[in-house]
Amino acid sequence: MKDEELLAAISDVAERINNGEIENLLEIDWEYLTGGFKESYLKKLLAEIKPKLAKLKTVRSCLAFYEAYLIEQKYDYYLKCWEHCCQFKDFCKALIRSLENYDSFILKEINPRKNSSYSHGDLKDLPEQLRTPFAKKLLARLYPEYCDRNGHWRENIKISFICQVAHVLSGLTNIPTSRKWVYFERMWHVKGLARAYVRLDGRPIDPVIRRLFPEYKAY
Repeated sequence: MKDEELLAAISDVAERINNGEIENLLEIDWEYLTGGFKESYLKKLLAEIKPKLAKLKTVRSCLAFYEAYLIEQKYDYYLKCWEHCCQFKDFCKALIRSLENYDSFILKEINPRKNSSYSHGDLKDLPEQLRTPFAKKLLARLYPEYCDRNGHWRENIKISFICQVAHVLSGLTNIPTSRKWVYFERMWHVKGLARAYVRLDGRPIDPVIRRLFPEYKAY
């Protein structure tokens, strides 16, 4: 019966995704919907989702949820084995590559900067705080759901979200308040982060960001 209930839940979620009824895929309990992060159940869900872009966003969301789950629930394992031994993560990344390349499929939500040669691999112009292994691990949690490795945010990500990420990361990496907006605007090719943060007027940190960076304890 439990398996039947899970399959019914998968069909229900797939139908809602196909109909555009779910705005934030990160709100889905991916641990439950994949039967405890099992590849077979994710495959079943993707088989029922029709649009290719929806399939891609689904896998990205599931991967982001899995990363956050490991960080929150199994942090020691995350530190020791994340880069090499997480089978489900590797499976999701393989799916993402396949979906990105399928029929020369182009991700329209990425805003390419053809004239920009900057990449996160070249951090010489950034402060030491953003060049540490810890900072790189924090930044890596944003890929590929929110931005690519060249620092280009996806077009559907709001500036209010980006400025909160910058605020949290600056706190975790001890970047001086007077310089944080400059550093992150340069790294991410965006403008107006300070102004956007002021407009939030003390609004609580987005729960998605808190899930991505559970180390951040301030409010």
